[in-house]
Amino acid sequence: MTRLTVGDFIYEWYGGNAYMTELITKPVMEVQHDSHVWKWKARIVQSGHIQNYCINESALHYGPKLFRHDPFKVGYAMAEPLNPPFDTAERPHIVRCSIFDDVDILGHTFHGLADVRRHVEMSLNARSSRPSVSSFTPESTCMVHVGEVWMPYPTFDAEDAANENRSYSNFIFRSHPLSREDMMQLYERRPSVNDCRLTEDTPVSMLPLLYFVGDGETMLLAREPKSERTVGPGNDGCSLGIEANG
Repeated sequence: MTRLTVGDFIYEWYGGNAYMTELITKPVMEVQHDSHVWKWKARIVQSGHIQNYCINESALHYGPKLFRHDPFKVGYAMAEPLNPPFDTAERPHIVRCSIFDDVDILGHTFHGLADVRRHVEMSLNARSSRPSVSSFTPESTCMVHVGEVWMPYPTFDAEDAANENRSYSNFIFRSHPLSREDMMQLYERRPSVNDCRLTEDTPVSMLPLLYFVGDGETMLLAREPKSERTVGPGNDGCSLGIEANG
């Protein structure tokens, strides 16, 4: 099933030209006379014109010819045609940031990963055989409440354990005081490699989330998909506002 939603940039092939379009509404399916008809609105990037689109699954040859990539640049055969049905489910928008970047979350700017850690008020060790949520007074406070589900790096002998202080860290942010349920919801998510609980199928209701693998200078930030985008493709930034959740 083709993934297609608000903010996507796709190409319409018309009259021997490829026009870049930006979806401003997500495709919605209607049933008309036993046929599935998909409708949405998009902005023609070259002209700024707002265009209504419509594709009938039973008559694709009558609808617009859409592609993921510009046929002029990659060739018609490699442009990846886009045909319904479309997958329009909302998914997190995930960006890579430096651990030293300013990150704007729920209206507050955290000055890098170290500042996020100073605001942690609840934590849970995911490796514990009987996981429990610990609450404490954070070093710094603001209008955003931060929790951390963490897992220590594996160790293989006593000397290794004495010298290893790294951990895999998943941070959850809320505009209201954190609850044990918030922490357990994150803990109960099936992690991927290195205990990363932030994936493309993370429910939007859990966002925003931040993940750090425990080493290096890169972290992952997952935020809610924008209902509208004002930047072009490839212009993601870490200092972007994230709408309040809950």
